[in-house]
Amino acid sequence: MWVHQKLAEQGESAREDVFRVAEFVDGEGFHLLGKHYRLKLVDIPKNVTGVPSVRFEGDRLLLRREQAASGGKRIEEYYTRAAHPYLNETVQRWKRIVGAEPGRFVQVMDLGYRWGSCSADGTLNFHWRVMQLPARIIEYVVVHELVHIKVPNHSEKFWKMLGSVMPDYESRKAWLKQKGGEL
Repeated sequence: MWVHQKLAEQGESAREDVFRVAEFVDGEGFHLLGKHYRLKLVDIPKNVTGVPSVRFEGDRLLLRREQAASGGKRIEEYYTRAAHPYLNETVQRWKRIVGAEPGRFVQVMDLGYRWGSCSADGTLNFHWRVMQLPARIIEYVVVHELVHIKVPNHSEKFWKMLGSVMPDYESRKAWLKQKGGEL
């Protein structure tokens, strides 16, 4: 009981150690598909409509200044919307190679400390932050979860199957472990 209580007390502070906590000030760095962008807060006149809260232009991530206080939520919404088509296309491409058929559609959400998961029914779940990773690392996360449809654990059989469809998975896995939380 004591161990569980201590883990619960560390929950949020431990989570901050996994992912960098962004500040919503001019010049803050963000990533989309591995490319680095600098935040620029922009003022939009009240009579102008249809300007999204978040958009990428050139090497800038533009965020409406009046949305800065809720910047974390706005960024999460943007990445979640962008992730659905991107991840679905990546899953479609790799599922044939892996020989796995997901049970349902891709879901994008906050998975806490995990980049992805595979439910018992074959639903593939991905953290919205996955959109910050370079494309080749996103592929690793997708393929990892697709292999879980066939092998639901991290046994030797799992890693052997992963290696048979993605021979360089170890370097991708190492990159994710080393740099994933910095994004």
